[in-house]
Amino acid sequence: MNLQQIKKDAEQAGFSSDSLNLIGGIIDEAIKRGKLEKEEIDRICQIIDVEVKTAQVIADARKEIAAALNDYADGLDSAVAQAAKEIDDAAKSGKAG
Repeated sequence: MNLQQIKKDAEQAGFSSDSLNLIGGIIDEAIKRGKLEKEEIDRICQIIDVEVKTAQVIADARKEIAAALNDYADGLDSAVAQAAKEIDDAAKSGKAG
């Protein structure tokens, strides 16, 4: 795989703009020299690792938010059901009396 293709793949990977700028800069320098040095490969791998960890944190946070929203919705459903029962009971009491 050539360096231009690596850069193109990085641009399509959905990385943050900061990470993409860093990776692009590293690859641009490597293109000028005609090769990637080991240190540059390691740096790109570190940047990708941070992106992956960030994505996992975001996914976990979204799951927690979804669970909290579901709990809230369940609480609302319960409160509405209780209110409906109380209204129904009050209506029955009024008819009986």
